[in-house]
Amino acid sequence: MIIANAELQETVYPYLKTGETYKDKTVRCENQKYELILINDKETFVLEKRGDRYYFVEDKEIIYDVLNWYYVNYQKITPEIQFENLYDVKEDIEHFFEDRKGREDECEQYTGIDRLPCYDRDTCLVACRTVYICDTYSFGIGMDFIDLILDFKQNIDSLDEAETKQEEIFNETMEGKDLDALDKYEVYIDEIKTSAEDIENNEMITTYDFCPEIEYSIEDLTSAKTTVSEIRETINPLFEINNTVDYIYQETTTRNPDFESPEGAIKILKFGGRILNVFYLIDSE
Repeated sequence: MIIANAELQETVYPYLKTGETYKDKTVRCENQKYELILINDKETFVLEKRGDRYYFVEDKEIIYDVLNWYYVNYQKITPEIQFENLYDVKEDIEHFFEDRKGREDECEQYTGIDRLPCYDRDTCLVACRTVYICDTYSFGIGMDFIDLILDFKQNIDSLDEAETKQEEIFNETMEGKDLDALDKYEVYIDEIKTSAEDIENNEMITTYDFCPEIEYSIEDLTSAKTTVSEIRETINPLFEINNTVDYIYQETTTRNPDFESPEGAIKILKFGGRILNVFYLIDSE
């Protein structure tokens, strides 16, 4: 084992750039043993040992199989399992909306939008004028105050819509089980968080003390977003495997000045029984 490690080091070291370090992971697939070389923790080479020599693998199909085995069996990346954590996300979002109930009621009453429509300046002004205190503020502050009411109502509508989509968004994400599905879920969570924070920071509350303070369970949304990000980080290598295959192939060709072609095999030069890592040409067949 010590000799094998020494041979591996002699093979890899000449291809390291200044400041780089490497790790190797042994992979067994298709009854063959390979070494996956990670330079600065990034998958960079695949080596195959035949006898006492290491050969750089240039076959993209083999590189793909090695990476796939490494991700599934060594790193334990299984989307079906990782996506089960979305139930925690679903629970966080459900708790957010459950906790939300009633928090906007007083401000809706003070602005008249609990009884009348408010979808533009004119309708919001009509609603405001049905409540004495709101009418007073609107005369004192002007239409800027009506704009705050409109903004408040639009954010409430956004939260209402998001609440009705909970189950739909969750089911779509579970069905997709890919990065695009996670992207949509993250956007959904971000939109909820933006609307909630806009309401909390509305100047009717923060500047004019017109409405009582509104505090949402933002920590639920933060927890949900963190879980989605963790799922993404875990499964990302498996979904980016084709890009990694291309990267390994590119590194093999650029770091090896003697690289011939996709059909050409690898060269290893031995001197006095010692591998010097300047490849020795072998027949690709």
